[in-house]
Order: sequence, then structure tokens, then C-alpha cells
Amino acid sequence: MESYVDNNLIKGEKVVYKGVIHWLIYALPIFKAIISLIFALSVDNGFLKFVFATAVVYFIVKAVQYYIYTITTEFVITNKRVIAKFGLIKRITAELNHNQLESVNVDQSIIERMFNAGSLIMQGTGGNKTPIIGVDSPLEFRKKAMEITDKNSK
Repeated sequence: MESYVDNNLIKGEKVVYKGVIHWLIYALPIFKAIISLIFALSVDNGFLKFVFATAVVYFIVKAVQYYIYTITTEFVITNKRVIAKFGLIKRITAELNHNQLESVNVDQSIIERMFNAGSLIMQGTGGNKTPIIGVDSPLEFRKKAMEITDKNSK
């Protein structure tokens, strides 16, 4: 199955750098589900058991949502533009020509810094902001985007 990006490249356009979603995005809900399961199995109070069991289900659903997000999100830098596509059923796309890309900001928590993950916020002219959460090596993506944008603006 071809990707959105492959199907929407224009003549002479080539993918220069492809971003990837980090596994940490769905590992944290799985970890929380395991902790909740341990508590659910260790408490004697029926109400607390129900609360922790509900938390287990919630975190598993969240992990599945993030996994679907991981496999349905594409973001690349081409020699002409930056393209991001999100969604399984509802598709959201953002495509910025290099001369329209004002900034690529990186947001990282302490844990994300430890695992080289984070969120990107791409801002185009006119104030459009496109956030991409859970990115693997976000500083590398930003660096490549800025290098290619700078090269094309000369």
C-alpha cells in the first residue's frame, strides 16, 4: 500500500528526510496499565478494584489509539516542502512550501529528552501551527528541515 506522501509528490519532488513516531508514545500508557493492574489485583476493596480495573481498560485503549496514530502518521521533508498527514478515517494534512515554513519548534519533557523523543510544532507564514506529538529524534527533524529550507532559500 502506497503512502499519502508517495501518492502526492509533485513532478521532480523527492523525499529527503522521513520522520518517525517514537515507541515511547504508547509505551507510557502500557506501563500505566500494568501498574493499575497490579493495584487492581492487590486491593481488597471492591470500589478500588473497580477503579483500578477501569484505569487498566482506559490505558489499554489509549495505547491502542497511540499505536493507530503511529501507523497512520506520516511527516517528511522533501526537496520542495514539508508534508505531514494524520488520521486513519479522518485525514488531516499540512503541506508547507519551504518558503512558507517560518519555524520548527521542539517540545520535550525530561523523560522524552532521555529517550530522544518529543513534539514538533511547525509554524508557517500566516500563523498556521501543525503539532506532531511523540516524534523520534525531533531535534534531528528540525535540523534537517532548517538545513533544507535554508539551502532552498538561497
